Amino acid sequence: MGRRLAIGLLAAVVPAALAGGAYAKMMMTEDVGPPTFQLHGRPLGGLTAAKPGPAYLAGARIAAVGAGALVIDADTGALLRTDTGGALMAQLAVGKNAGLLAYDPEAATAYVADRGGDRILAVKVGDGGALAVTQSWATPAEPYGVALAPDRKTLLVTTIADRTLVAYDPALGTERWRIALGSEPRGVAISPDGTRALVAYLTTGTVDEIDLATTHQAQHVALATSVTAPRRTRRGHGAATEGQSYARAAFTVAFMGEHQAVVPFQRETPVQQKDGNERSGSYGGGFESPIVHQLAFLSLGGNHTGQITA
Repeated sequence: MGRRLAIGLLAAVVPAALAGGAYAKMMMTEDVGPPTFQLHGRPLGGLTAAKPGPAYLAGARIAAVGAGALVIDADTGALLRTDTGGALMAQLAVGKNAGLLAYDPEAATAYVADRGGDRILAVKVGDGGALAVTQSWATPAEPYGVALAPDRKTLLVTTIADRTLVAYDPALGTERWRIALGSEPRGVAISPDGTRALVAYLTTGTVDEIDLATTHQAQHVALATSVTAPRRTRRGHGAATEGQSYARAAFTVAFMGEHQAVVPFQRETPVQQKDGNERSGSYGGGFESPIVHQLAFLSLGGNHTGQITA
């Protein structure tokens, strides 16, 4: 009886002793605190801040309308108009899984992508908050991203299933031109000077830079996946990577001036390595998360695209 009691006490004491000693130090070497924002490379751009541009240069789920807001709810497919306190003023059925919207404040008109209905709706926002469809036009399959040009005379639309970028005359709904895109295109944004557009992709690990001034041709820009991003990435070529990491899930893109843009994306490392050996002790191969949320900052223009990540 006494022997069993001694063994039981020893089994209880040893783990406690280890927890307070070297074993505890070994277990706490990993930083489990919240991530901090850090640029991996020198900042791009000059010292002068970019001038603010209109919000309609890129599509969104929400747009400011006067003192209230206009919201497209993808789950219900409803376009909602709210007042300054968030109270509902009006709503309009668009279609479930609706895409993004771009709001033209001068025309008081929102252009909404009906993803399931393969159409664009032009919705007039009345002074009292009323919503009315003034026109609609058919698009290729699954329209999602929308962006209005600075002069408000061209509306760009990305379509997921048919993989196209289509330019429309928003006043008439007529098509002006279209180009082919890659797999799973999502958001689109137009530069403040109207000379280029960027399209984000869900699966390719790239963004497309489209020349709007002359050729309407697209150049692929690979999103950097190394921890320290390369300073410059040659257009049409992939960026160098560190280990087996992949860029994915770039839903949207926004310009921060005429030549700078930002793209949020995910960096995925399915199999992590240390000292040249594969880590296999846990999901993702280590203590670090296999998926990291990052921002890619792009500097556009010339023969190369500058890029850093954060």
